[in-house]
Amino acid sequence: MFSRTLNMSGWPLLLWLIHAVRTDSIVTQWPDVVDVTVGNSVTLKCSVMELYSPCSSVAWLRTYPENTTLSKTDTSKVTMHSSSHGWTEVCSAVISGQTVEDSGMYYCVVVQGKFAHIGNGSRVIVKDPTVSPVVEVISPVSSTASVVPLQCLVTGVLQTQVKVYWIIDGQQVMGHTRWTHSENMEFTINQLLLSAEEWQSQPACVCVVEYGREVFNKTLQQPGSCSVCHVVRLLYVALTSVSALLICIIIVAKLALWIRNKRNQMNDN
Repeated sequence: MFSRTLNMSGWPLLLWLIHAVRTDSIVTQWPDVVDVTVGNSVTLKCSVMELYSPCSSVAWLRTYPENTTLSKTDTSKVTMHSSSHGWTEVCSAVISGQTVEDSGMYYCVVVQGKFAHIGNGSRVIVKDPTVSPVVEVISPVSSTASVVPLQCLVTGVLQTQVKVYWIIDGQQVMGHTRWTHSENMEFTINQLLLSAEEWQSQPACVCVVEYGREVFNKTLQQPGSCSVCHVVRLLYVALTSVSALLICIIIVAKLALWIRNKRNQMNDN
């Protein structure tokens, strides 16, 4: 994460560029995931153990995956609180007026001397209740190549709002997620590469999209196993069965008519 471009002008955390960054368990933060709606506040907490540092030395940073930057959270929206529990200093940040664009990973960072201690991160998902992700799975154009790419396309939400991965034959596989946009529409694309042997075995491939506490998924239909073809086959079987039943009814009706005619002839004689 620290190989990314850092956007922290005017902030002493520029020391990260020239000194070591410590990511040990001295700094922990919670909750791991926060799911809120637009306009609500988010409370993030950071426990600073054995650092003997005040909460005034704590900064809250946010990652921006779309342009690979790490920036200090907008101070106009953050209210800081602190409380002590023995040797542990708990620093809280209340981020108010949340918008969809505020979604992302937030990190608690404590600068101490030449080192910057960073927390484990909290994922904030700000949701518009009128919007849901749209998930589409793109089938490979050719299945004869040595490597077969599977692509899951998510629209309607930001990349920072969702977690996208695959379930292949019951096993979770993360794939590679990237973000792009076209004509004022944003796309989150997760690509997974399968070998030709894996693809030919026709594994069950499901793209899973976690949107806060909600989960959306889409199954990739393998060639020869599409649902439309399955429905057509079922209709064919049903029509064949109905036709056979009608033929039987016609035969029985003609036989009954023949027997009645014979009886009438015998009675006339």
